[in-house]
Amino acid sequence: MAYTAEDWPITAALLQFPGVDARGVSMNGAEPEAWRAVFEEIAEAGFAHVDLTDSWVRPADLSPARLEELQAAASAAGVGLPVISAIRRSIIHGTNWQANLDYSHRTLEAGAALGCEVVSFGLHEAITPEQQKQLWFWAVPGHQDPVGDEETWGKAVTRLQELGRHAAELGLLVSLEMYEDTYLGTADSAVRLVEDIGMPNVGLNP
Repeated sequence: MAYTAEDWPITAALLQFPGVDARGVSMNGAEPEAWRAVFEEIAEAGFAHVDLTDSWVRPADLSPARLEELQAAASAAGVGLPVISAIRRSIIHGTNWQANLDYSHRTLEAGAALGCEVVSFGLHEAITPEQQKQLWFWAVPGHQDPVGDEETWGKAVTRLQELGRHAAELGLLVSLEMYEDTYLGTADSAVRLVEDIGMPNVGLNP
């Protein structure tokens, strides 16, 4: 993974593409042609690589056969898939942390199956009903990780270490997305979290 300025893979995120089409069909259940159309749009914009943002397609919830179809659709469009970004699946969520942790492990497995190099995780949670009413959701406060709560901090560290070990077994890097009001919300806190995790394959996604 030693890249130069000339061959560094610049990826296009897929946040602008909805996870449900105009007919109400989840993109996870879409035909491969629908996936390829998105990849072709990215390629036509000049990008050679795609960040598989899971607000569009959730690789973790695809069968092995469907993962092969996803990879084939990208190859047909001429784009690579070096990274998956799993968003709003906090592994310290008050009630859903176990489901989110399981989902994160499946995301790592999917990343390995697709030949990815990096999987990005964060601690941000779903936007609140009040945020959903706004033109720009960040105009009002959302979830905030509890400041000074060493027990919750410790859970973040140990669960991210668990994901880091799994990623290392699969030959993947884990990149933690910096996001306001989470333990990855400031430079000092983000650096402290990575240092507490203490794993060479776990770093920051600013």
